[in-house]
Amino acid sequence: MKKVLSVIFTAVFAVLLVACNKDSKENTLTIGVDFYPMGDLIELIKDDLKKDGIKVEVKKMGYAAQNKLLQDKDLDANMIQHKFFMEDFNKANNAKLVKVMPIYYSNFSLYSKNYKTIAEVPNGTDIIIPSDSANITRSIYLLSQAGLLNLEGLNPLEVTLDQVKASSTINHKGLTFTIHSIVTAPTLYNEDQRNSLAIMYPTYIKASKLDLEKEILFGEELDDTSKEFGISLVAREDNRNSNKIQLLEKHLKSDKVRQFLIDNYAWASTPAF
Repeated sequence: MKKVLSVIFTAVFAVLLVACNKDSKENTLTIGVDFYPMGDLIELIKDDLKKDGIKVEVKKMGYAAQNKLLQDKDLDANMIQHKFFMEDFNKANNAKLVKVMPIYYSNFSLYSKNYKTIAEVPNGTDIIIPSDSANITRSIYLLSQAGLLNLEGLNPLEVTLDQVKASSTINHKGLTFTIHSIVTAPTLYNEDQRNSLAIMYPTYIKASKLDLEKEILFGEELDDTSKEFGISLVAREDNRNSNKIQLLEKHLKSDKVRQFLIDNYAWASTPAF
């Protein structure tokens, strides 16, 4: 009889343990962040999520590793990328990451040491641009907005760098390009006198302990195309509609988050909600 009761007790305990673990996992939200101010935004809404029964765990790490962790369910969401960077990862990894909401639009800009106006940029000038394909596309579009490339009659999101290099119609000024990581491009631009122009994100400039605001030659103009590059909350197809992701989205869209971005991050972004 004792043996039977022991077996029953063990079975019941195991079921309760599994149920508790499942409940704990469903109510724990693990979010990947990298650059400022994403960690601060989560800190701002952490208590609001707690009141909704959601415990938040923030994992700060380099952006390059995060999508794989999200795909493998080691993260529930991340806040590191725009839609096209995510889509490139999906294609390369047979993943099903999805954009939940845009958080802000980065002030993606062309910087110059030597020129004060676009008209001064000479033919054949070399420009440092980001190395990943999504930000190459964005750089091409920015240069077309500035009038340094001609994309008339073309879909700006489909024009490749090879097309730009091969076409004197598109690349009417004969520009050349140095491809470099978005993270270390500010240091290269600052130290290498051969490169007088660079397209960069202000967040990475600040992280490199540089102040280049006076060297902005042209800032990306917000329109329907450029807004597609908003830095976003990203989750997976299988958890996009879960309670904890919906609550995270709700609180990220709050007035206090928007105001925080306006008060503390206007030098690098515009709120997207």
